[in-house]
Order: sequence, then structure tokens, then C-alpha cells
Amino acid sequence: MPEPTSTPQDEFVAPVPKAVAPGALRRWLAPGWRELGEPVRLAPTLIAWKANFPSIGFYALALTLLLAVWIRVSVVVVALFFPGGRIDWSSPDAWAFATAYAAAGSGLALFVFATSSLSLPALLDRRDLDTITAAIVSFNALRANFATMLAWSACIVLATALGFVTGFVGLVVILPLGGHMTWHAYRESVAPWG
Repeated sequence: MPEPTSTPQDEFVAPVPKAVAPGALRRWLAPGWRELGEPVRLAPTLIAWKANFPSIGFYALALTLLLAVWIRVSVVVVALFFPGGRIDWSSPDAWAFATAYAAAGSGLALFVFATSSLSLPALLDRRDLDTITAAIVSFNALRANFATMLAWSACIVLATALGFVTGFVGLVVILPLGGHMTWHAYRESVAPWG
């Protein structure tokens, strides 16, 4: 009888703490906690950004500025429909406001997702890459795999909502797992070409 082959993922179940996930769930989470047989260490993940600090710092600044743009757009949309600044859901304009607000938010969210969905893994992987090029790489990945990336963004929204509903406790598992899956999305869609 031939020897069963094992992958590196099969060899590590123990690193996922029992307090986080009991039994079979630990086996499912293990690849997200330990990749290719490397030991789980927190310290290197806390300083990974130092390898490409200028670009990652500019990336963080750009996202912060986009947040400021969203805050301003949000205020303007509310002011256009409700000059007093107080939203009145019984008003005849409430549905038009909700539609305009959702359209503005969705448009900005799509832009942010398109330019940043794979940017951070690219900046961490390629230390000579600049932020604008990483955003273009991310945008091109979205264009090439639009339906898949849109489904991925819906998963991110639902998982984040689940994390919020659980009083942010769920984010302890959702964020590292999402980061791990984003890394693999980058490796599968971008890294092979260059």
C-alpha cells in the first residue's frame, strides 16, 4: 500500500490555540495561523511593514484621505436632502436620500476596493514597489476577475458585519483569516506573473 502523501498544512494542527477553536475547527483554521510549516510568531508580523515603509505609509495616508473624502461626501449628501442636518425618515425625500447616500458610498467603496484589494500584499511582497503601481496592479486584478473579486468584496462585508454583530469579538478570527485569504488571492492572481 502506498504511503499517504501529506502537505505542510496537514502537519500542523496544534498551533491554533484550543481556546480559539476546538477540535476539527482548529484543523480548518491552521493554514491561516501557520503557513508552509513555519512556526507561528507574532513579533515578525508586527514589524512586516518596515520592509517597505515609505510605500506602505503612503498607502495608509491615501486610505486616511479617502476616509476624509467619504466623511465630506456624507455630510454633503445629508445637507442636500435635509438642510437642517437632521435626517427625517418620514420625509418624502427619504428614499431619494437613501438611494443617493448608498450610491455615493458604494461608488467610493468600489474605488477603494479596486485600488487596495491586493495592494498591501503586493507592497509587502515586493519591497521596491510604490503605492501607485500597487493600486494599478490591484485595479487590473479586479478588471481581470471582476465577478470573483465582487463576490470576495461581498464576503468581506458580510464577515465584517458578523464581526460587528458579535461585539467585535468575531474580528479576532475574521481579520487574520481575511488577511491570510487576501495573501493567497494575491499569490494566485498577481504573483505568478511577475
